Amino acid sequence: MMYEKHGEEIRIYNHYTNSKERLHIKTLCDLFNDMAEVHTKQLGVDVATLNKKGQTWMLRQIHIRLIDMPKKEERVWFETWASGIHGLFINRDYRVLSKRKEKNGMVMRDVMRAYAHTEWMVIDIARRRPERPMELLKVQAEWCKEKIEDMPSLFTRLEAKGDFSGLQGEWSDPCFCKANFDDIDFNGHVTQSSYVQWLMDGLSFGFMRGHELIEIEVVYENEIQPESAVKVFCLEQASSLAGQCVITHLVKDKTEKILHSFGRSVWREIGGAEPPGWKL
Repeated sequence: MMYEKHGEEIRIYNHYTNSKERLHIKTLCDLFNDMAEVHTKQLGVDVATLNKKGQTWMLRQIHIRLIDMPKKEERVWFETWASGIHGLFINRDYRVLSKRKEKNGMVMRDVMRAYAHTEWMVIDIARRRPERPMELLKVQAEWCKEKIEDMPSLFTRLEAKGDFSGLQGEWSDPCFCKANFDDIDFNGHVTQSSYVQWLMDGLSFGFMRGHELIEIEVVYENEIQPESAVKVFCLEQASSLAGQCVITHLVKDKTEKILHSFGRSVWREIGGAEPPGWKL
C-alpha cells in the first residue's frame, strides 16, 4: 500500500491551550511530530526501524505560518507528507485544516489554519554525522505531489549560518532554561518543541499578552545534552508592516560560546495597553 500522506482529526483540549484559548505553539509542534511518527511508521522508516540500522532522524529546521491558530474545543485536521529531497535534507510538510459546510450539505476540510515546512536528516548514531538519504526515502518523497504555499526564509544568508553580528539593537537579559527529563527525545537530546517553548519563555508576560504569533522559523545547530543549562536571548526589530513586530531568538550554552539554536518570529499586535513599565 502506498501511504502518500497521513492525516488525523484532532480535538483541541483545554490543556492544549493558553489563557487566550489558543493552541500552544509547543503543542502544535508536538502534534506535528506525532503525525510524522505515524506516517514514517507506515512507510517503514520510523525511528525504531532506522535504529536497527544504526541510524535515526534529526530535525534541522522548521518554518511555521499561522493563519488562525486552532482554539479550545475545536476539531481540526492535521496532515503530513514527505515533500522532496534537497541534498542531505528530507523535506516534510504539514497542514492544519478545519471543516467547512457546503451548501449541499457536504463537509469539506479546506479552511487553512496553519502550515509548516521542515527539513530532516538521517544521522549515523555512532558517528553523529548525517548520511545521504537512502533510495527508499527518495522514492517516498516523490509519492505526494502536493505543495504548501512558498515561505521565504526569515533569515538573511549570513544569519542562516548563525551569524547575527549585523543586527542592531539591545538584546534582552538572558532567560535561563535547563534540559530536564521531559525535554529529552528518542535521540537522548532536547526535543524541537522544547526549543520552541524556550524561545517563547524568553519573551515577557506583557509582550505575550499583547501579541499573537503568526510565523516562526527555527534552525537547530548544536545538540543539547540532558541537564545542560542554556541561555535564551531575544531582540525586537522593526517590521515593515504596521501592527507587526519581529523577534530574533538565540539559544546559547551557559558560556555563550556555543549557539545551540536560533529563531525568528513574527507577531501581530492585538491591542490593549501593555502593563506599565513593560519591556522585552
